[in-house]
Amino acid sequence: MVCVLVCVLIGGWIFVLGWNRFLTQEVNHRKRTEARLQESEERFRSIYEQAAVGLANVTLDGKFLKLNPRFCEMLGYSQEELLAKTVLEITHPDDRARILPAMQSLISGEVPYFFQEKQYLRQDGSCFWSSTSVSLVRDGSGNPKHALAVIRDLSDRKKAEAALQESEIRYRKVVEAQSDFILRSLPDTTITFANKTLCRALRNSLEDILGKKWSDFANPDDLQESAFKALAQLNPTNPRFVYENRDDRADGQVRWTQWLNEGIFNESGQLVEIR
Repeated sequence: MVCVLVCVLIGGWIFVLGWNRFLTQEVNHRKRTEARLQESEERFRSIYEQAAVGLANVTLDGKFLKLNPRFCEMLGYSQEELLAKTVLEITHPDDRARILPAMQSLISGEVPYFFQEKQYLRQDGSCFWSSTSVSLVRDGSGNPKHALAVIRDLSDRKKAEAALQESEIRYRKVVEAQSDFILRSLPDTTITFANKTLCRALRNSLEDILGKKWSDFANPDDLQESAFKALAQLNPTNPRFVYENRDDRADGQVRWTQWLNEGIFNESGQLVEIR
């Protein structure tokens, strides 16, 4: 009887020790998991707050849930002011009609994300161009929870594009006013641009000339002796050459033309254009 009692007591004590060890391991595991989760959340929060692009968590009906400082800076609002607004309110009127169909396609699963170049309205009334990509954040069951928008400011790029366009317009005006012939072509002599003076001399419209080769308009003997030989020798350190050829003019006369040519090369040193 005494032996049985001793065995029961020992067995109970072993069970208690085992259970305590199990509970201790569970508690330690939970603490490690919570610590890793907290560390992950802090890392995400740091990335979110310090990102060089705008970030916004948005409800499925377009209300802001969370914003990072960069997005607030882009728009000139405090976070509290911006949280009181909707996506449509800060979107330029010209771009609002595109938002709803894009969100519907996203929520329905038709697309995994969508991308738009759109204008936002700043607090001071000015606007800026952005590259905005939007994707869904889903819950554990796979249902749409909210949207995450990543916004990049395209102001500098748009300014550069506008300046380039303005420069090209000025260039075209200057070129069209020239009495000299001006021509641009690919390395195989396919014409990509000709000014009005040249078009008139060749009795062709620009549309008729584009896509043709300037070598087709000149005397083959002249090209073989000068132009083709010079073309073959073009390189980044020797990008220019001069040649003369005969061509048929609008007045029916055959006349000589002197061409001053320059090769344009890419970063690899490959000839990409002649002008």
